[in-house]
Amino acid sequence: MHPRTQPTRPRGTTISARPRGSSPARRKARITPPPTVSRDDFFQRTFGVTLLPCPLLVKVAYFYTNPNNKCHPLLFQAMHELIYQHNMPVQGALVGGGKNLSKYKKIVTELRLEPYVHFLGGFEKPADVLHYADINLLASKEEGFGIVLIEGGLRRCPTLIASGTGAADWLIVDKQTGFLFDNGDAHSIAEVVRYILTHKKEVT
Repeated sequence: MHPRTQPTRPRGTTISARPRGSSPARRKARITPPPTVSRDDFFQRTFGVTLLPCPLLVKVAYFYTNPNNKCHPLLFQAMHELIYQHNMPVQGALVGGGKNLSKYKKIVTELRLEPYVHFLGGFEKPADVLHYADINLLASKEEGFGIVLIEGGLRRCPTLIASGTGAADWLIVDKQTGFLFDNGDAHSIAEVVRYILTHKKEVT
């Protein structure tokens, strides 16, 4: 994977916000130099995860009791379509804590996605994970701001979020500052992911 060029920012600069619907704990985004190890080494050393040789979708979001809160199942359904209908293997790295992970893991099992979904847990520097992502994906139906959108942009990572969210209204312009999918539509996620991955030279 080619290293991504980084914008010039002072070491240790901090952005903090508390968007509507974010995790209960306030999260700060630290803008630090990106990791220098390979993608496989980073995931193995940091999380004990062995990645597959296929594109990586990263989603940074808390796992709420209600799965529809951050719409993780929507991502799982889109991944199932890509893998089993379009023969396009993709894997997902999910950054975030929560008390009901068993509920989400059950959905992953039912969709036959266990090899493709990596639950990383809470992590202080999600921007480091995004450095290795092929797509930064936020499936929430509502997202007032979304620090992860800033973090993904700083890592030059294509970002995909739902249309009609607060952040989509002013921060993400489709096919200019990121990509939009139809809110609540897993098939739309799959179609936009296919477009991004088949036009990588144009979108990165």
